[in-house]
Amino acid sequence: MVTVRNTPETRFARVNQAGEDLQALLAPPELGESFPDLARWHEELAALQKSLSTQQSHSDFALVVFAGSSGGGKSTLLNALARSNLVETGTARPTTKEIRAFTHPEADISTRREYTGLADLRAVDSEDAGAFPEWLVAVEVPDRRLFQEENPRFAAKIEEILDLADVTVWVTDPQKYADADFLADLRRWGNPQGSVVVLTHTEALAADSLDAVMKDLQTALEKSGIGLPVMNATVFDESTVAAFREKILEMATLPESRFRAMNFRLQKVAQTIAREAAVSPEVEVETQGAEEKFCGQVAQACAVEETEEQLQKSYLRASRPFMMPPPLTWLAGAQPLTESPQFLPPKTNTAEVNLAARHFVDAVGEKYPQNWNSFFHRRAAHHAASLISALDLAMASWEGPRLENKLWWRLWRAWQWIILFALVATSIWALIWLVSFLGGAPIPGLLGPVPLPPLSFGLALVVVVVSMLLGLKISGSRAKKFGETGAQKFRQLLDEVSRKAFLAPLHQEMTLYPQVSELTAQMGGI
Repeated sequence: MVTVRNTPETRFARVNQAGEDLQALLAPPELGESFPDLARWHEELAALQKSLSTQQSHSDFALVVFAGSSGGGKSTLLNALARSNLVETGTARPTTKEIRAFTHPEADISTRREYTGLADLRAVDSEDAGAFPEWLVAVEVPDRRLFQEENPRFAAKIEEILDLADVTVWVTDPQKYADADFLADLRRWGNPQGSVVVLTHTEALAADSLDAVMKDLQTALEKSGIGLPVMNATVFDESTVAAFREKILEMATLPESRFRAMNFRLQKVAQTIAREAAVSPEVEVETQGAEEKFCGQVAQACAVEETEEQLQKSYLRASRPFMMPPPLTWLAGAQPLTESPQFLPPKTNTAEVNLAARHFVDAVGEKYPQNWNSFFHRRAAHHAASLISALDLAMASWEGPRLENKLWWRLWRAWQWIILFALVATSIWALIWLVSFLGGAPIPGLLGPVPLPPLSFGLALVVVVVSMLLGLKISGSRAKKFGETGAQKFRQLLDEVSRKAFLAPLHQEMTLYPQVSELTAQMGGI
């Protein structure tokens, strides 16, 4: 048995595959027209997949970003990580007014510049290179909130860097850690496995006061739903700086840091989709009863009952003359029974089909969130229009069942000739008897006092009449069966068209909901 190691690569491959499946699922343009959010989610996923592909192809270095409150001590911590004065520090606010990025002098700087989009990515001085890992790119970004209004393009660039970060150091101080905007940034970019909140400027705090501030900071994060580790670092305590540097280098270890960051980006998009879609894996909908009711309503809209009546009448028109004696059939000019009865296809009742489509969605869509229910109604209206066209085409091309010249027809015609011959023979015999009786000649055909000729004629006449009535009864019974059978086949045609043109595509679109739920769950979204 081959065992596949659960490496960062294999873990991300599974998560990434779920993202690709979700992107493909939301791709059809007609879905986006009926559910704008689907189109937006697809575009976001497409952009994200492209970005993640770039991240995966540049996984030979880790991007550590220092972000947070202005004046919090980002520059100081960056210098501490590099064990060198890479950037100036000071009391002016904001000290950092540009994005400052550094990497090892022996690294492929051009590739890393292309990846980060930072043309001014600089190599550290050669004398400081020993303390700066070759696999590290360290970036300090200003507080983006200071530039959102006056320079939104620069603020957007900062956001791009935060999106790419493998490890993010969120720097704050005892006066700013509860700032609402700061906490909002943590909720957006705070990767629990790739971010750390560092409290600085604590050198003036007593031990108990520092503990109280740290606990209060942790409480503020928990109340905001942010599960990030918290630590303290001050340049006046070398042990805290050493612990900080060790923590960051551990978090930035490759390739785990890169794949954690990539997974986090996928998960955030999945969380957004799951939240906006209000998906839940617990939604289960039974549609069989609603589908049968829908097909019945469509059949009614296509006048299946009138079709049955029409087929019965066609059968009676073709068969009843043949229930009569052959001479009467000839005089009536009846056509051979092998011809198909005339079938005029009914016209689809458009209003009833649209109403049936709305009722179907009302029945099966009530358990879905409102935005999905509205989406299903729009798709149902679209498919109902397609169904009406398909029904008209199917009915126009459908031929009614053919009358078959079966054995019983031939036996019946033989019987008609037999009783007709008997009637003619007995009528001649009775006429001879009557002439003899009136002329006073010896009367033939007497059985005692009973005259057989007129009695035979009367009996033959009764048989002919009874046969005609029985034939009409048989014709009516077979016409009913013929109409029921034809209507059943007609309804089967309508059911098949209804399922292919309406139920199948709509059902496929209704499975979007559980599929989105499943895929976002695989991506870690819910």
